[in-house]
Amino acid sequence: MQKVAIVTGAGSGIGRAVALALADAGYGVTLAGRRAEALAETASLAQGKTMLFRRALLERAGGIRALALEIAEDAAATKLVRKNDLRVRVVDRPFPQPLGHRTAAEVWRRQLRWARLRRDTFRFYFVPEIAAGGIPPLAACAIFAASTDWPVAGALTAFGAIWYGAEAALAYAAGWHLSWRSPFLWLLRDLLLPILWSARWLGNDFVWRGHPMRVLDRSSAA
Repeated sequence: MQKVAIVTGAGSGIGRAVALALADAGYGVTLAGRRAEALAETASLAQGKTMLFRRALLERAGGIRALALEIAEDAAATKLVRKNDLRVRVVDRPFPQPLGHRTAAEVWRRQLRWARLRRDTFRFYFVPEIAAGGIPPLAACAIFAASTDWPVAGALTAFGAIWYGAEAALAYAAGWHLSWRSPFLWLLRDLLLPILWSARWLGNDFVWRGHPMRVLDRSSAA
């Protein structure tokens, strides 16, 4: 499992140097200090994710220890915000995150990693994911067409055009990547979703930035 270090005074001087050295060594580094701007600059130099909290808000939720209870910092931050009776906001237009070239195996491992993290941190919302995507409604369309003596192939083609046409319209309006291959890739994605969902329950191991890690339950972690 990846080692985690908390560095105080990380906004400048020796604290910043220690934080950068630990980040280069593969540690997950939590930065602490008095000036948010200086901490953000240190985080940018380490090429990591920048997460800034009001100190009072963090302490009301249990402090740094509360963040360490979750394996995914995104989940930890979300639960911290909700614990303070605040709402989580999602930006209207997310910024691009270039990942470079990825093989099919790397894409699969990335999806499997995040799936296992969602399973562990938001299980109540994770379980219904088996019904996500276009396959369940397409299957329902086929059953309905067969029971009413409609041509199944024609009904599936028409319904699929409407379903994925709506996703294409959303992608176009949001400025997301869109090409002639997109509908075929979306269909492949939806076909793989049940396999991915099942694989999430079959193991706890994954690799994050070259570090083998394992999702543990609360009792094992304690």
